[in-house]
Amino acid sequence: MIYIKSAVAGLFAVMAAYLLVVAIGVSALILASSKERDSGIGFDIVAFGRSLLGSAIGVLAFIGGFFWEYLRVSRV
Repeated sequence: MIYIKSAVAGLFAVMAAYLLVVAIGVSALILASSKERDSGIGFDIVAFGRSLLGSAIGVLAFIGGFFWEYLRVSRV
């Protein structure tokens, strides 16, 4: 049961990390687009998720969430 709880915590950490990345990306787009009205800027979350950086963030977030919950539950 401890592994299932830890895996679920890891998945929640991945979702939180990607939501944080989306929020940073959208805010960067808003700031960048307000300076120049003639240029187009885009943020593709699917392409980011498939990139090496997106995969690394997801894996690190899962590992961090998994071990955080595993250590927290194993102390009880």
